Amino acid sequence: MYYLCVPGLGYVHKRWKSDEPRFCKDVTKAKNWKLSTSAIQFRERELSQCVHIPWELWQEVDEELIPIIRPRLT
Repeated sequence: MYYLCVPGLGYVHKRWKSDEPRFCKDVTKAKNWKLSTSAIQFRERELSQCVHIPWELWQEVDEELIPIIRPRLT
């Protein structure tokens, strides 16, 4: 499973609504995707519309979260 996270706000909540964005700190309440491409498409369609800050893509492997895409600090 893949999860989108916005540092400081948390993971995209599974009850996300375009007109009412929600985030959560607990991954059990987070929206998840089976494919990374689906998560990135959601980010492009929904998240980039309301959040103009860095985002991260995390993958759950053997019940552990691993960062796949993280913002580059300059």
